[in-house]
Amino acid sequence: MPVESRFRPSNKVSRERHYRELLRHTLLRFGLLYYLPLLLLAAFFHLQTIRLLHDSRDRHLSALAEQQAATLDLFLSERLINLSNAINAPDYPDRPDNTFLSQRLQRLQKTSNTFVDLGLLDAEGNLFAYTGPFPHLEERNYAREEW
Repeated sequence: MPVESRFRPSNKVSRERHYRELLRHTLLRFGLLYYLPLLLLAAFFHLQTIRLLHDSRDRHLSALAEQQAATLDLFLSERLINLSNAINAPDYPDRPDNTFLSQRLQRLQKTSNTFVDLGLLDAEGNLFAYTGPFPHLEERNYAREEW
């Protein structure tokens, strides 16, 4: 067998192996140089988007909570002013009775339908005047109530 023919198959195998390795290294380099930065950027932007969505949601909920708190404060302030005007009226007696409270409740209900009843307590916690839909509350002592 001539020397040339002996080395050709191995030469051919060697070349194929060399080209396969060259292709593998080229694809690996291609992947590292082009796809890895692309994947890293995609992951970075994905994480940033998720963070921004969470921040946006938290800020939205915070704004809603603050708005609701302000609305509730305004509502309670208006009711306090309504009660203050009813109590500080010049025709307010020293010790009002149920009839007088009933008239005041009707006036308050004209301005706001949130008033259901009115009751007055003395310094010892006794309910001495009451008007409203809960007659079982009359003549009770509230001195030991937490409020």
